[in-house]
Amino acid sequence: MVHPTRLRALGRLGVPFLAIAVLLAALELGARVFYIPTARSAARTYVSADPTLPELTTFVELDRHEQRGLYRGMLYETNHLRLRSPERPLDKPPNVTRIAVLGDSYVMGDGVLVEDTYAWRLEEEMTRVRPGRYESINTGLSGLDATHAVQRYAELGLPYHPDIAVYGFTINDIEGPHYVKTATPLRDRYALESSPLTLWRVVGPGYVALRERFLPPAGSYVAELRRNYFDNAAAWSDFAAALDRLADVNESHGICSVLFLHTHLVTLNALHPFTSIYDKVAEAGHERGFLTIPSLPAHLGLNEKPLWVSSADSHPNREGHRLLAATLAEGLAALPVECFR
Repeated sequence: MVHPTRLRALGRLGVPFLAIAVLLAALELGARVFYIPTARSAARTYVSADPTLPELTTFVELDRHEQRGLYRGMLYETNHLRLRSPERPLDKPPNVTRIAVLGDSYVMGDGVLVEDTYAWRLEEEMTRVRPGRYESINTGLSGLDATHAVQRYAELGLPYHPDIAVYGFTINDIEGPHYVKTATPLRDRYALESSPLTLWRVVGPGYVALRERFLPPAGSYVAELRRNYFDNAAAWSDFAAALDRLADVNESHGICSVLFLHTHLVTLNALHPFTSIYDKVAEAGHERGFLTIPSLPAHLGLNEKPLWVSSADSHPNREGHRLLAATLAEGLAALPVECFR
């Protein structure tokens, strides 16, 4: 038989736990009443009138001359030099400033139509911030690291005689031969999507942002990237060598070099987990004479998911590309006048 004094003590201990349980239940109820899931922008799709158009699934298929097919539901076409860019004569017309944009899937435009890519929209944005005639050349291709993005630009972009070369940097561009993978492929690591508790879906993102910003767990993608950028000298050396080659190629051809830092579309606030990586890459660009244009300031305060291609794909959608184009154009206006022929 339990002594009455012990029962009273247990009762006193149980009161706080009961109060906490009631509070959590009330908060969960409130969350279910007031929680509104973030609306996402509707993805544009291309409905083919030609059923013979092939479905493109590999990078090899994307890198073919005069390709025409469907890639991730979008019309995908290349010109005679394998670029997702308009057919243009290699000889540049008089009084035109040509801007070559090199990089990976962000530049190529995964999940959007070609006219929605920021490389395409850059022409119109440039006329707004600095009146003149502009042509953009898109040498981007999904899956390229920094080394191969520069190689492709040197092979296919230089024949167009660009005046300005913009390297669109994405955080995974360091993934070369010495990159070390440590992340565990868990799509919903923190159960933000699968949790039955609405309260966790409301407050969980804040906890995750704090954790990823200051103490990313082993096995997370943030921890993997930081290890390679800051602790893997060989991987960083490969990346820096690509910047060196780009700087040398552009200098030898009288081309102005620009480093445009894409924002990874997660946690667009002061807790954004990749600021230290952007800062290191920006410093490397400055050391090599690049005009460095960050895009994070233009994204701060926004909700990232309305900028995604889909709920499962955080590549920028047409609105995301519009924001990138406007940001890049504003930055390019700061180039010396001799960069604009």
